[in-house]
Amino acid sequence: MISFLTKTIQRVLVFFLYTALVVILLAGSIRLINYSLCQQFYRQWLMEWENALNAFSSKGGRYPVFANNNHREYMTGLCIAMADLDIAVPSSNTRYPFTYRYKAVDLRGISGNVFLLGLADRIVIYGMPERLFEWIDKAVDGRVGMDTGRITGRKASDQNWTGVMQL
Repeated sequence: MISFLTKTIQRVLVFFLYTALVVILLAGSIRLINYSLCQQFYRQWLMEWENALNAFSSKGGRYPVFANNNHREYMTGLCIAMADLDIAVPSSNTRYPFTYRYKAVDLRGISGNVFLLGLADRIVIYGMPERLFEWIDKAVDGRVGMDTGRITGRKASDQNWTGVMQL
């Protein structure tokens, strides 16, 4: 009888050990995937926009008139003006080059469209999830600080973040 109990206890312990190992590996994999998605957003989209806007300013490009209510029309006009000066407009994973579809891998299903507004002295980024904003803030400034550094931000009414990055 004691032999049977020790074998049963051993099997239960091995089951819990393997289950814990699978959970740890799964959590680590999800964190690695989300890190990769944040890095892709920053390096392949946001930095490309920063470089394109700096090139546009250095070539003496004229920014369209922004009236605080024509975001899409303003950015469409800016993309046309950039193309006229032979500046490559950064590509996106959506129909518009100034909108990026972000989707994190987690149980909460964090996703949404991030909109970029490129102005002469700054970039305004609307609709970032909090985790993405914190990652970008740390990548740009070296630490997370919502009110200090080159990128600042605040929580918007839709629970996403609006960030302002100085050029």
